[in-house]
Amino acid sequence: MMENQPDLEPRSALKQAGSDCGIPYGDIMGYFVAWAEMKMYGIEYSESEVETAMCIWEWALEQDQATTLTSLHMGVLSSELRGSMDWRRRLVGTAELRRECLDLAACLDADYHQAVAEGYDDAFDWEYVPWFMRNRVDFESMKVTPGPVRPTPMAEIKEPTKTPEPDTNK
Repeated sequence: MMENQPDLEPRSALKQAGSDCGIPYGDIMGYFVAWAEMKMYGIEYSESEVETAMCIWEWALEQDQATTLTSLHMGVLSSELRGSMDWRRRLVGTAELRRECLDLAACLDADYHQAVAEGYDDAFDWEYVPWFMRNRVDFESMKVTPGPVRPTPMAEIKEPTKTPEPDTNK
């Protein structure tokens, strides 16, 4: 399929081959290219990585909605909020952003398993994924960066100790 496009880079050749076969540009083309690249390079994902990617994508959709509401309040287009998920989606497209979420899954999985080994025991999807995405991912490059210490498990967070009030009745 790609041998018919010797002057193009591999991804461009796949897009051209897909187009030649009648695959429309947009999300469907994105699915085709991702599938073809996985077949070409022998990439396979574990069930855990796929589930993690779905949690990342779910978080991304929630952030997109929150950014849109914030931007409406601020009077700017959400796509102008550099570093937001909406900005990233408009920059690379929905299909590519989903693929980027899958690329982040292995790093997030490894980080989470290390945190669990160190005693972290809160929810993965509602606690750890949002923390990881906010603190460890650079949205301009979608790369994992060295980040802050992992979140403290809720079980270790102590209620503030109240200082006893002085007894004024004495």
